[in-house]
Amino acid sequence: MHRYFGYDYRTLGCEHIPMSEFEHINRRLDTIEKNQDRILDFLHELSMAIAGHKPDQWIDSPEVMNMLRISRTTLYRETKKGRLVFSRIGGRLYYYRPDIFKLKDKFLK
Repeated sequence: MHRYFGYDYRTLGCEHIPMSEFEHINRRLDTIEKNQDRILDFLHELSMAIAGHKPDQWIDSPEVMNMLRISRTTLYRETKKGRLVFSRIGGRLYYYRPDIFKLKDKFLK
């Protein structure tokens, strides 16, 4: 059975389209998925360079939560309170490393 985004392609009403076309589309989607992270990383570095910040001064949410040993909810709360400067790129949040070190003492006593 050939599947397309988790569905049998026949249930999508596309049985008139040759299977080779679906396989081609799936290969193209795989390629796009593989390159997505590289593109987002490039955009992050580019935006930081434009803003005058070094890319290594910005870290993503999972790394912040790991460094501070906090939950996603706590990270959101601290961001909402304005204690953390962030930049949103491609749906991901990146936080300014010096702000993380300021909060580190609060959470890691």
